[in-house]
Amino acid sequence: MKKEITKIDGSSVAKIVGITYAILGLAFGIFTVILSIMAKGSLFAIVVGLVIIPALYGIIGYLASLLGITIYNMIAKKVGGIVFYTQDTVSSTVDAK
Repeated sequence: MKKEITKIDGSSVAKIVGITYAILGLAFGIFTVILSIMAKGSLFAIVVGLVIIPALYGIIGYLASLLGITIYNMIAKKVGGIVFYTQDTVSSTVDAK
């Protein structure tokens, strides 16, 4: 079955992308904290790694995806959206014993 994505709700996608980027930022921040502790870094470096980096990653991810979705919606309105194909399948359960 042929389907076309003609418009994407920006806030719902941007929210998910923003949270995903914040989690990735936290992982990067933890790495930064570990390096800071090994190098006898300051408390400021720890705060940056655990608070500021994840917050910035989340905000930038949210805004960048919102911009990308807005551009996609404008282009899809003029030339058409992404086309994808789906197929109905029969669900079968497998006994995992």
